[in-house]
Amino acid sequence: MTYSRQNNTVISLNLTHPNGMKRGVFQNKDFRVGLSHAMNRQEIIDTVYVGQGQPFQVGPRPESPLYNERLATQYTEHNVALANQHLDKVLPEKNGDGIRLGPDGQPFFVQLEFVPTYFAEWTPILELVQQYWRAVGIDLRLKPEERSLFEERRSGNQPEATVWEGEGGLEAMLAPRWYFPSSIWSYFAIPWANWFTQGGLRGEVNVEESEGVVAEPSDAARQQMELYTQIEGTADPAEQARLMTQLLEIAADQFWCMGISLPIQGYGIRRTAFRNVPAPMLWAWEGQAPAATNPCQYFEAQ
Repeated sequence: MTYSRQNNTVISLNLTHPNGMKRGVFQNKDFRVGLSHAMNRQEIIDTVYVGQGQPFQVGPRPESPLYNERLATQYTEHNVALANQHLDKVLPEKNGDGIRLGPDGQPFFVQLEFVPTYFAEWTPILELVQQYWRAVGIDLRLKPEERSLFEERRSGNQPEATVWEGEGGLEAMLAPRWYFPSSIWSYFAIPWANWFTQGGLRGEVNVEESEGVVAEPSDAARQQMELYTQIEGTADPAEQARLMTQLLEIAADQFWCMGISLPIQGYGIRRTAFRNVPAPMLWAWEGQAPAATNPCQYFEAQ
């Protein structure tokens, strides 16, 4: 079984959070880089996944022709000193408990919402992340939720941070949600994605402030949106790949969200007499697997 997922655990800070103070901190790339360096991915892999996997950010899988090594591997080194260097640029002051102080002078915390029943391993993973971030002065507060509540809050741009799986490892052009704000599944900047899907590039969206959030995307995100629009407008595979490569380079520059581990490939069961089933079987979010394998042509030998 060939899985298209590029990550088991994607942590997204909400770059468009309604709270202006937190939004400013989350949008600072040094803050995200510092948190990434603070995580011991190999320890997570050894502890939770029994050594199966490898440290990986949010990017196309190594098997993909669109694989971008910088996007996939940057900031994955567990380095507490380097993490502190980056975080000191953003929140240099700490209280007596070692917790960094926000721009308002109060202890800074990040509340992360997740669905513990979706992937059982998320709870132990996030408990480890909680320890890693605490060691560099960031108070991570975990908020497990039932999925319907999670989806309601996420679509309403309410969480400070979220966790989900990373799709688009093999079908990056079809599922670019983690590489730029392209859909309601782009957890790190849903208002920007809404601007894009509602025709912002064509000037059809009236950009207004909603609860302190300006829906119009950043210059880098808008550049990615323009590139993706060009991809949609050409049938030339080589030109599509060239444009997508540019889009992924911008994703590497911006470091929108952070990953933990590259998922290993899995297994499927096929009856011995069952024929015309491809090996390996691709399992991808886009294409509604196994639809892409043309199941109507499966048959059983007599």
